[in-house]
Amino acid sequence: MLPALFAKCFFFLSTVIACSILENTDTASKYYDKKAVKHPAQCCAICQNDAHCSFAQHFEGNCYLKHLETGNPKTVFKRNSMFFGVRSHLPNTAPRPSTSPYTVELRSHARFPVLSSGNEKGKGYSDCLVFNPSVVLPNPPYFNRSGLYIRECCGKECFGHGRQLRRLREPMGERITYTDCDLLAAECNDPDPNELFSIPGAEDPRAIFNPHDGYQYLFYYGSNKNLPCKDIYPLNATTSDQCTVQFVRTRTPLDFASFEMIASLPWHRNGCCVVRPVGAKSFCMWGEGPGPFPGLGISYTTNFSSGVFHQITWDNTSSSTPSPISPDGLWMLPLGEDKFEIKLEAGTHMHELSTGDLVTFYAAATPGWVEHGNYTVGWLILDGKNPARILERSTSHILVPTYDYETLCSGGPAGQTCRYKGERHNVIFACSAMPTGKKDEFRLYFGGGDGNVGTAVVQIEKLESM
Repeated sequence: MLPALFAKCFFFLSTVIACSILENTDTASKYYDKKAVKHPAQCCAICQNDAHCSFAQHFEGNCYLKHLETGNPKTVFKRNSMFFGVRSHLPNTAPRPSTSPYTVELRSHARFPVLSSGNEKGKGYSDCLVFNPSVVLPNPPYFNRSGLYIRECCGKECFGHGRQLRRLREPMGERITYTDCDLLAAECNDPDPNELFSIPGAEDPRAIFNPHDGYQYLFYYGSNKNLPCKDIYPLNATTSDQCTVQFVRTRTPLDFASFEMIASLPWHRNGCCVVRPVGAKSFCMWGEGPGPFPGLGISYTTNFSSGVFHQITWDNTSSSTPSPISPDGLWMLPLGEDKFEIKLEAGTHMHELSTGDLVTFYAAATPGWVEHGNYTVGWLILDGKNPARILERSTSHILVPTYDYETLCSGGPAGQTCRYKGERHNVIFACSAMPTGKKDEFRLYFGGGDGNVGTAVVQIEKLESM
């Protein structure tokens, strides 16, 4: 009877997407009224009889009533560990003519990791799991080195996502640390166990230099009980349990005591930004979804150092390739199971191309993730003047786990002992990119198998003839 219910209550049936059930799904968008009802059919009937109601969402015995100004125009039914999405009377927007498409070519993909417990000593060796790197650039006269912030997991039992690594030195646990590198050549020193810098209990650094004020800024995943989370998103009913992105700044990146705490942001994970002068809009992509959000969000600020951001809607009407967004426009969504993309996570900062547009690389999970899928790399071309406007999106992933430090020897001979250690097999998590100095060429740094650091080089060109 479920299809009949859909036909009776709504005008358009969307694609059904399988995913994990989200806790408190009603907080993904705002509602103006809530009714306690047992069945989706009752929720549908209430909405039909309420002239103010455009959309309704049934979840855990409650019916959340929504309209165009406050709600996500999507109804979600919990059934057999799946979400059934239903869109109703949304206006159709005619797409504007698309811009000339870009080509994004993988020029090189390192066969061996830059940092790993499987490397030789003196060649990027660590006795910890090291992954999810972020480029740290020089900032003379305060900082004259260059290298990578890295997520490091140490201890006799490094749980992280479930796997273990035996190691010798203390202290133990998750933290962010640093190692010097020749970033263009992709050659790194062994992380120094005596290096005083570390952020204990922190994960997934995203460092970015602001040339307009001379500060190094850092987003990272962690908690800060001394900095209360502020809900400053007029379009996004996020809650404090997602306030796990910490935003800090410093002029001396290896002096943790010098870090100024700016804000604790309800983005769940990552801040991937383009920074502009005070008064102009700086933009950041963030989040992960489905779960805890439907997809990736984008926010802006007119003063990057303030930590006051405002979520805005995406615009895909000029995209030359498919790029689904949620009906309320707040979330960029996965391409779908048929396109081998079921989950997204914000990846690298946005980088300006010679055309003035921006490129960023995001993480994407394929069907079967976690146990039987891959974590891969997709890309976005965004309008340089308005990065919320999507110009083009990858239709296939540019980096897929291939080498042993990415797959952890998954699929190898039975009984094989893998040289590389990590928390999850079949992972490439691109979280940092930098220009190489050649026109529109970028070196990517990524986590491989959640325990190693790899690199790749990507070239971007715009096809003017098209």
